[in-house]
Amino acid sequence: MPPDAPVRFHVRLRPPTAPAPPEALDPFDEPPYDYPTLALIGCADLAATDAAAEAGGFGAPWHFDVPYDLSAFLEELDHLLTAFHHRTRHALDLYPQGLERTLTFTFPTPDLVAVHCTSRTDWAPSPATEHHPYDQLHARLTTLAREFATALETAGSRTADQPPFPAWRAGRFTPDQEHPGPPLTAPRAPTGP
Repeated sequence: MPPDAPVRFHVRLRPPTAPAPPEALDPFDEPPYDYPTLALIGCADLAATDAAAEAGGFGAPWHFDVPYDLSAFLEELDHLLTAFHHRTRHALDLYPQGLERTLTFTFPTPDLVAVHCTSRTDWAPSPATEHHPYDQLHARLTTLAREFATALETAGSRTADQPPFPAWRAGRFTPDQEHPGPPLTAPRAPTGP
């Protein structure tokens, strides 16, 4: 990308290279958990590793950390993937302090996604709306889902075996492909040294 090209919407995860120390992992002792809570716990576990996140768009890179900012995005990723599958409008609230923006995804044509950013801070998106080819943005989101699910396993997170993460690792991203099992009733033993 040329140096003067505007930053377009993206969210990326650099996965961990090793498991988290077992004592740093969430004890996962009060199941069953819903998906947003699993994403929150998973991001807290990844924050105990060397994993990192990056995001930006609407003209600028964003400060984007793993335990808060990535967590807020991932807490809604399952609903966003469903919205992509059905091509229905979805508003994603990035609520962490300092980020404070809402991304609204719409599908004006079968091959196009409009992403509108509304800021609740002094920062003004420029442009406020970006248009992305459907296939490309969907591929980036499913890659993020797969990388997150794999990163949970690498980190030794007890959330790694919970739906939808095994399905995401296997490349299944729509609700009818996930085949969720019963909620976990006992914690998974930590892996790694």
